[in-house]
Amino acid sequence: RVKNQSLIQKYGLKNKFIISYMGAHGISQNLGTILKVAKKLKTDEDIHFLFIGEGAEKDQLKKIAKEENINNVTFIDSQAKEMMPDFYCISDICLIPLKNIEIFKTFIPSKMFEIMACGIPIVASLEGESADILKESNAALVVEPDDSEAIKKALLELKNNEVLYRQLKENGPKFVEENYSRKKLAEKYLEIISNI
Repeated sequence: RVKNQSLIQKYGLKNKFIISYMGAHGISQNLGTILKVAKKLKTDEDIHFLFIGEGAEKDQLKKIAKEENINNVTFIDSQAKEMMPDFYCISDICLIPLKNIEIFKTFIPSKMFEIMACGIPIVASLEGESADILKESNAALVVEPDDSEAIKKALLELKNNEVLYRQLKENGPKFVEENYSRKKLAEKYLEIISNI
């Protein structure tokens, strides 16, 4: 994958290790935890976080970042769907956080398949079915929800372990192709129908 250099220039991300969250900025995502992680990693000057999207919590998150001088975070407005692969592909790691609430254990964010298909390693802080899929993919590190220290450790492990990083990067597209491509899903549906 080639990073879109115009996006890198636009947001001042040259030579940065980019960690991105893309999606709704609501209570469910608990992005306050990700801000805590960013604050803990402020001394790693090459690490930069992108928060892309809109939501009820966005203004509060921006306020916290400003008040606490968390200057390794850039907030970006919601983007057109066709731009998302470009944002995925400038990212070194993508985040999928969810609050530790029982109902979310059955929730599967569709973006995790898009991210894996782009070959971007994931750090996910969630539980339930999504966590099981991501663990099976070997394309993600999965930690407990709401645990800023565990998220930080997972990010640094990926950043500093080139072999592990490359494995996750290569496993994502393979896993999606073998299990979640339209062709594979159609085959599964046909099999179910024929068994009926």
